[in-house]
Amino acid sequence: MASEPFTYEGEDLDAMDLADNYHDWILDRFEPLLGANVVEVGAGTGSFSRLIARRAAAKRLFLLEPSDAMAAQLADAAREITDAETTTAVGFLDGLTAEVKAFEPDTFVYVNVLEHVEEDAAEIQRVFDLLPAGGTLCAFVPALPFLYSKFDESIDHYRRYTLDDIAGKCEAAGFEVVERRYFDIVGILPWLIKFKLLGSTKLNPGAVGVYDRFVVPIMRRVESVIRLPIGKNALVVARKPAAATSTRPSGAGAGPQPPNIIAK
Repeated sequence: MASEPFTYEGEDLDAMDLADNYHDWILDRFEPLLGANVVEVGAGTGSFSRLIARRAAAKRLFLLEPSDAMAAQLADAAREITDAETTTAVGFLDGLTAEVKAFEPDTFVYVNVLEHVEEDAAEIQRVFDLLPAGGTLCAFVPALPFLYSKFDESIDHYRRYTLDDIAGKCEAAGFEVVERRYFDIVGILPWLIKFKLLGSTKLNPGAVGVYDRFVVPIMRRVESVIRLPIGKNALVVARKPAAATSTRPSGAGAGPQPPNIIAK
């Protein structure tokens, strides 16, 4: 199935670019299992890509962003990254499978991306098939279906996840889940009020900055020692078993491709 043109403008990413502490917190959970050849799908403006290059052991980055509108920003970010060999591509994972395979990835990173994929289980399966044994999938997604709002709809979210849902889809593809947790419990109430009850469809950069500066450092410490039963987001790190082989039926690659992936 051919990918449809995608013109996402990324207003919410402009606001989230201010969330340095939040992104650093996410990477805390990913970093122990990040490999040397990292594919970030839906890299957007490259804010998380810069962080990977600066903090992690990645030697090579393949940054994939399907939105033409964000291509220039991602290219600018890639030129600023000097700590890793960086390749960028504008398109969808299903249309660039050969290029990604040639990159020999050992890690795939999806930060606020899988919720934009209509057939997310098929996307996770595709990642499993592209990874070598021992390879890693790192996924961060919006959580709690009851929080789904007009804002989610306005930025093309198909769903919000439960932790069991995202972890179960990874396990169904053949992965072993080695880290799973809810994330940012304090963010639930303001999100519920602003987006669910008041019906807002915009992220406020100023509010994001204040939350990132004053709330995130505290909750990062708390949630590092206490595993909370609920959170605004869910995080999963999954590993392809050493003895794993593809679960895709023989010849499946010649058939229709799963629906496209959409950027953050």
